[in-house]
Amino acid sequence: METPFDYSCPVVDGEWVFVVGTTGFDYATGVIFDKPTEQRFQTFCNIEAAQVEADATLSNVVRAPYIATNSEQLETIAEFVGENFHKIRPSARAIISNYVDLRMKIEIEGTARKLGET
Repeated sequence: METPFDYSCPVVDGEWVFVVGTTGFDYATGVIFDKPTEQRFQTFCNIEAAQVEADATLSNVVRAPYIATNSEQLETIAEFVGENFHKIRPSARAIISNYVDLRMKIEIEGTARKLGET
């Protein structure tokens, strides 16, 4: 679904970088791990790769909604998010939702603002 839906493709609008639909798929291989703990790691790798593609970094992220299939998955995300975003502290929201592909357990968006640009 990466190609038809453009998951994890950064959209740049001036100083803003929007990365949505970032899931636990390894986009190079098309593989997704079964465990949410493994998906969360790959999700952050995907967010970071998209930000770098847009000349930004994770430290530029100002908004990061977290989406999961159930509250247990959200708890899994929260721990990892804390490790990665605890200094950045982006605005966040937790959402429970179903996915088109049932293998997906989590999704994290990453809206960034590239500082120093006008």
